[in-house]
Amino acid sequence: GDLVIATHRDLIMQELAHARISSGEPHPRLAIYGPLEARLQTADHVILAGLNESVWPAQPAPDMFLPRHFRRHIGISDPDVRIGLSAHDYAQLACSPRVTLLSAKRREDAPAVASRWIWRLKTLVAGALQDKAEAALAPRSDDNPLQWLSALERAPESAGVNSRPEPRPPLNARPKHFSVSRIETLIRDPYAVYCRYVLGLYPLDRLNLPPDARVRGSAVHKALEDFETDTGEASVERLVDMLEKELRSGGEIEADIIALREKRRETAQDYLTWRAETAHLIQGQIITESKGEIAFTLADERYSLEGTADRIEKRADGTIAILDFKTGKPPSEAQVRAGLAPQMPLQGLITREGGYDGISGRDVGALTYLRFGTQFEVREIGEASAKGARVKFEAVEIADIVADAERGLHELLVAFANPDEPYRSQPKSERVNYASDYSRLARCDEWEGQE
Repeated sequence: GDLVIATHRDLIMQELAHARISSGEPHPRLAIYGPLEARLQTADHVILAGLNESVWPAQPAPDMFLPRHFRRHIGISDPDVRIGLSAHDYAQLACSPRVTLLSAKRREDAPAVASRWIWRLKTLVAGALQDKAEAALAPRSDDNPLQWLSALERAPESAGVNSRPEPRPPLNARPKHFSVSRIETLIRDPYAVYCRYVLGLYPLDRLNLPPDARVRGSAVHKALEDFETDTGEASVERLVDMLEKELRSGGEIEADIIALREKRRETAQDYLTWRAETAHLIQGQIITESKGEIAFTLADERYSLEGTADRIEKRADGTIAILDFKTGKPPSEAQVRAGLAPQMPLQGLITREGGYDGISGRDVGALTYLRFGTQFEVREIGEASAKGARVKFEAVEIADIVADAERGLHELLVAFANPDEPYRSQPKSERVNYASDYSRLARCDEWEGQE
């Protein structure tokens, strides 16, 4: 038979979301009705939820414009009539053969009062049954939701699930082709690489997902690419129009686009100023969104590394400058030099080895992060720290940074070429600067507290 929930639909639907299957359809033996819909229905088991004052019965809304005695004079029903109708619905449904009455002890983080009908029922039963009243109103011992909840809240017996996962797949299952961004993931969270590229598990975006940093980043990259390849006028308004066009295509809300328009104008103006000041350094065409790849052998295993450079400039001094656009805060100098953010140096490695078409045989002379969001910032990798900086760095040649990244890459890949090397989940939590899609699969909540 059906299972009927007789209450206000909007209050119960969220609480019973787990009762729905993946297709969004309700369970075939469960029907969720409002009091009006439930009047003409029958069921084996009726659950009356929301039996709290102000919910069922709901208090009539105050009417400051039309007093009650005026309503009677003009023939409009008294608001308290609705409480009578609610009482009728309650009495009719509460007389079903099997009924469960539910009331909340707290609502919206405040104490809640049970419905007057529950209090009157308790009073009536207490007067009629005396000492047997509590047992008569309680759920059956074999069908008590409170016991189910208590069992769910008890921690299960440990069966080895509360330790950090350390999968060790065979060598032939371990990935041999990497992107420069995947190398950073392998450093910070090897378990994510294991899940994605060994198990083949990848997250699905939720339906109607609002635009996020990825969408905005893609919009900025596409707009700047079109701006550099188009032969039109290099003006602030044209660049802003391109940015907003791409943001709209990505689903950005129009109100948010308008709200940040002046900020984008300022950023676009700073970008064009920087572009004009550095134009004399460039010799030849600017290459945007270029894909490159190199291959190499380590420990008798063949590997390949690929990357996409946002912007490559051929400089007048014969070197190559690689630029990467970020809508958020770019990696710090310390992270790049420590090898925790190797994307740009590894792109320099691909460039040095001739992985990008048309730029072989040239040394990398500059690695630059360009922050293009609500502000514009230029960060040159390898420069000396400013005077008075908390962490000081000496200036270093880009070739040395690229060589360090190459050495770190080889050591990392050789380590994971060992069949006993596990893919640990977030081995250094301080290195993880974003939420992992696989934290729940790795049971991080279970073992992080123990460690």
